[in-house]
Amino acid sequence: AVDALVLHAAGADTQARAILDYFAVRLRIPLREVRERADANGIYGMLKLVPSVDDPRAVSLVNAINCRSVDAAGQGQAEYWTTPGPAAFMIMAFLQVDRRDYLPAALALGEALLLMQREDGGITDGDRDARNVHTEPHMDTYSAFMMLYDVTADDRWRKAAERAWEWFARHVYRPQDGVIHQGLRPGGPSEVFATDAYSWTLARRGGERIPLDEAERLTERMLRRSLARVTLELPDGKTRTLTLTDFSDGQDARIMAGRGGFRPMGSVEWAGGVILALQKHAVRSWESGDSAARGKARLYKALAEFFTRQALDSFYELEGIRGLVAFYATGQWVPTGHGWKTPYFYVKDPQGRVLARGGSTIGAWPLLPLNRMDPFKLDHDYGRVYDAIPVDDAMR
Repeated sequence: AVDALVLHAAGADTQARAILDYFAVRLRIPLREVRERADANGIYGMLKLVPSVDDPRAVSLVNAINCRSVDAAGQGQAEYWTTPGPAAFMIMAFLQVDRRDYLPAALALGEALLLMQREDGGITDGDRDARNVHTEPHMDTYSAFMMLYDVTADDRWRKAAERAWEWFARHVYRPQDGVIHQGLRPGGPSEVFATDAYSWTLARRGGERIPLDEAERLTERMLRRSLARVTLELPDGKTRTLTLTDFSDGQDARIMAGRGGFRPMGSVEWAGGVILALQKHAVRSWESGDSAARGKARLYKALAEFFTRQALDSFYELEGIRGLVAFYATGQWVPTGHGWKTPYFYVKDPQGRVLARGGSTIGAWPLLPLNRMDPFKLDHDYGRVYDAIPVDDAMR
């Protein structure tokens, strides 16, 4: 989904459509056929019955697929569950690239997301763990519902989005403290700091509903807790020192325990979310007309430009690959603090011989704000105001 968005932002719509067509063709398979051919887990290729194999009312995509499969239904791979984040991003990619041709596919995934929404408005973690709601994919879904409403004017999507917002405000947002919890579990809020809960909430449609003073507190907390400056050798043999955003607070005792000590790292993808959040907050602050807020707008733009340069410095060349590649995170096979580890991108044996060189296409996320594309809102020309905000050399 993100690859399609990045290609679209770069003007490569033919390549973006090649990606989206692969999914759209599968999502046109009738529900009846999926029910008849699905296995005991409700999976047919890369499609999954929602909410369950016993009560299928919609079809979603499994989280990971083998994109080289030529099977009529595609082929799942590794993650045979469906959760709201990937589905929501697919909806946004479909509608950003072509809101007419891909609307049926977007609507199909929207129906699946409606079935993941509880009565209290929370968007559960799909069939991976329906007891939990994670803030970041929950707010992805809020934006996807709003985008579907923008395109169709069907009030079902607006009402689902409003219920999602009310759940966010009631359960995981503490504006007086500048805190957004990572999510909600049966035992209560998940209080471990999660950068994405802040960055992509502020960057999304929901961020527009947060008053400027509250958004300022959230932004300050996000930066203070997440920034990491790391020196590392890249697969092109060059050593660079980069300031990016960690997945969590590397100084938190819980994070250090999981990582085996103080092991800060930065993610190019997550830096992209921070850049977009800073850009959009700068625009809102500037448009307020208040002199103090406009001063903050200049600061937010300067920070966004700094992190953009740091993200671009994370790219490198690889033999046999046209263009540049970025890593996913500076640390390799390190626990993020949210239940998963970062992938490898550069491996040597004890004698220094290179065993593997790679990267991650998700590292291209910063190219969205670099191209002034807001993936969460259709036709959002925020770049016109953003580019006009003055920033002097001292701030840069």
